[in-house]
Amino acid sequence: MIAMQPSYVHPAYKLTIPASFAKKYFEKKRDNALLRTVDGKTWSVVYNYDLSNGKVTAQIGHGWKEFAHENHLKVGDVCVFELINLKEEKYSNRKSMQRHSCSKVPEAVVAANKVTSLNPFFKVNIRSSHVEHGSLTVPVEFVWMYAKKSIENVTLQVASRQWTVKLLIYRSPHQGCFSAGWSSFAKENSIQVGDACIFEFVNSETMLLKVSILRNVK
Repeated sequence: MIAMQPSYVHPAYKLTIPASFAKKYFEKKRDNALLRTVDGKTWSVVYNYDLSNGKVTAQIGHGWKEFAHENHLKVGDVCVFELINLKEEKYSNRKSMQRHSCSKVPEAVVAANKVTSLNPFFKVNIRSSHVEHGSLTVPVEFVWMYAKKSIENVTLQVASRQWTVKLLIYRSPHQGCFSAGWSSFAKENSIQVGDACIFEFVNSETMLLKVSILRNVK
């Protein structure tokens, strides 16, 4: 867990990694790593690790500036980095768990994290881009495991109503998103920033997903 300092977001744009973490997991003095946010987007970065005179220093340099810019990181934000693949050194960044350290995690996000199901599912915390740009990035695992090449649309279901939404799959990088139809779905279900949506596979063959919407209210 790292709180954003001025040098992390401007002008140096280098992120200092805790010495204890680097000493335990970094095997090379310099190598590539992959940062992936919860919506499936990825950024390639380079880390530097030095151990001299008994002092450990580690930083993420190249690629961090783009990551900070595109995720709108500000001083006081808190990022949680979770090592999910040591071999390939991919780091899942649960960005902005706290905003300026004094604000609370949205109630909907807290509730969504407690949800479990026997069916395959994924969760998305709704951001401004999801309601303003008319698209929703879906996790990489979803694209790899459930979206067949012949599938162009998915069906989203809330209660007894259904919406057809176009699914776009990008080969490089391996990402996918809901595009045409998502805007109507979000509007008709009054989805807002701070809400959390849980997409549960009712039928993976026909790509029917039941959507549970957790509102950002107390």
